[in-house]
Amino acid sequence: MDPQATAGASELQQAQDRERATYLWIRALSVAIIVFVAANSFHARPAPGGHGQALAVTVTLIALCGVTITVMWLARAKPALHPAVQLGVPLLAVATAATLVGLQANNAGFLGVFPALGFAALVLPVPISAVVAGAAIVAVSAAWVATGRAPVQGIILNDFAIAAIYFLSLFARRLQESNQRAELMLAELEQTRAAQAQAAMLAERQHLTREMHDPCTFSVTGDESELGSDGRLTCYRVAQEALTNVRKHARADVVEMRLAYEPSGTRLTIQDSSARGEPPAPSDGTGYGLTGMRERAALLGGTLKAGPTNDGFRVELWMPA
Repeated sequence: MDPQATAGASELQQAQDRERATYLWIRALSVAIIVFVAANSFHARPAPGGHGQALAVTVTLIALCGVTITVMWLARAKPALHPAVQLGVPLLAVATAATLVGLQANNAGFLGVFPALGFAALVLPVPISAVVAGAAIVAVSAAWVATGRAPVQGIILNDFAIAAIYFLSLFARRLQESNQRAELMLAELEQTRAAQAQAAMLAERQHLTREMHDPCTFSVTGDESELGSDGRLTCYRVAQEALTNVRKHARADVVEMRLAYEPSGTRLTIQDSSARGEPPAPSDGTGYGLTGMRERAALLGGTLKAGPTNDGFRVELWMPA
């Protein structure tokens, strides 16, 4: 797989993992709120039951649980919904929570609007989420006023709590989006740097190839014989190392490569020379690269000789048949 694609996929996966963790916390908090509201409903009056207002409390509580579960599913799945559905589901959650407050005057009932607020602030467009937040404040306040049991200060504090939850969720959304944009920008930057490095490497290779194609000649003599995979690889590596050394260290005008198939074995010679009569760069043929090639040749029963000539440098590989 392309390393650039792998890096980009990794950054995207990390962002998705963090997003999943965020929604997991939302679901856990929503479940805790529903359990808390339901438990408190059985201690309030009228408690859930099968007749009169008690039946209304039961139906409202079931509706609140069902619509909150729907909100949690929508927050996780984030399907493409019609705007009416996007607005209607959280508003229904707000309405059931406010109804529960009005029926029981239960201080815990207003907490039922929090999952809907979190969903609206984190997932929905800001104008729609603002409508949900405003509706929550109005509906819960109206429910408390209808009970006639809540002081004005308490209603205002509840409204501030609803607004605070909404704006904190909205801030978390902005922070998450900023982090995602930053991660994507970093991934793109890394991909750009990798592409630039690869382009530079390819340009250097092309430059080396052009130069080797201009100063360099290649000839083959004798009847071709099978070298085996190790022998072919050794010839390739020796030629590669020798040409690299010519490119880096020599002041050569001509490079001759000769591959000779002899009765007793195969001989590869790479020799560079300067037509300008310049002396070769000082070297005794014991560099790390040539030393490794010499050891490779010895493993195959061959030899590698390298050393200066009057006007250049010669590398000679011989491998037995």
